[in-house]
Amino acid sequence: MWRKFANAFHNSPMTAQVPETIKHDGRTLYADGELLLDAYLQSLPAAIRPTFALSSTDCWRGYVGTWDIADSVLWLTLIEGHLTDGAPASVKSVFPAAKDRQHADWVTGILECRERVPTTAARDAFTGTHAQFQNVLIDVEAGRVKGEAIINRDRPPPPRPQQRVLAPAQTPSAFVEWLHTSAAPRMPWLRRLIGYPLQYSLPKIEFVKDVSTVSPESSVVPREVIDAYRNTDYVIKFADGNQTLNVSEAAPIAEWLARFNRRFEHSTCAVITACNPFGEQISELENRHRTNELRDWLKCRQEASDDETDDEFPPIAYVEAIGIGRDGKWPAESSFAIFGLYRDDAIWIAKRYQQNALVVAAKLGEAASAVQLVLLR
Repeated sequence: MWRKFANAFHNSPMTAQVPETIKHDGRTLYADGELLLDAYLQSLPAAIRPTFALSSTDCWRGYVGTWDIADSVLWLTLIEGHLTDGAPASVKSVFPAAKDRQHADWVTGILECRERVPTTAARDAFTGTHAQFQNVLIDVEAGRVKGEAIINRDRPPPPRPQQRVLAPAQTPSAFVEWLHTSAAPRMPWLRRLIGYPLQYSLPKIEFVKDVSTVSPESSVVPREVIDAYRNTDYVIKFADGNQTLNVSEAAPIAEWLARFNRRFEHSTCAVITACNPFGEQISELENRHRTNELRDWLKCRQEASDDETDDEFPPIAYVEAIGIGRDGKWPAESSFAIFGLYRDDAIWIAKRYQQNALVVAAKLGEAASAVQLVLLR
């Protein structure tokens, strides 16, 4: 379960995978991590589902697809690879009724792609070209393109945890390693004598996250923006009705926590958005994509805490929320109210999504909880 949770932010196998390619208005886009054909394959009965042969660790799916966007329609035009029976894969091997291409009407969602753009940087050692990439989002519904947005590549990247080695690795001597790897597997008596399998001592590493906060006096966020955060109503969409959280008013956190059928280690509620990083108003499509990413992460995090065999993650729960400014000058932002999350974890998530601030409420004794605007930069 912890692997699924970790992959919410780092969703990639050990070896970099060959991406799907999308041709669009004379441009070439690389759809990293987008398994566009898999949703269709999984919908087929197992008896008639084509299976692909694994030919390399850089393509675990066994095929590479080439796609084309023409007149706002997404088409599958080429499948490269081999089926498990040795026959070469093609569009017709998956779609027998297709001619030379297939309308991808099963694809719905926001595709995240890379596009190579010219640059004056030094020549890339791998591609041999002067190039860098920008991220492109394509909004697809039932195989039809509804919109497109380019992510601002000048924006500072999200922070990453820093590794700190607490204890170095301890490795066995060459002779002991030879005993275990070469001799012991063939000699049961030797395995009993020296112990088996060989236990390597891995380095003990601590991941240090930046969970620092700032005061209003030292913040780089303009004062009028901070005041706007304070004058925002955060509407939490519970199943039985909406509740409003505001920085200027106490909140009944204990009552809200009681709505969930679980015991929380931390009596907290944090409201976090992924929209408009650093207060920069971006496209609706990019905001929706960022919100989907945060929702996926929260879903995996909640599933990890629900796993009774895994006590690494304290229980949490989350519901959709929306931040609405009282003056109406800023568009409403999709958010999430997260219950039971440790305060430092909430700060780290908000920093990962490049936010200026977040709202945190914590239950203090039996009294109504105080609500705090936490500034991050």
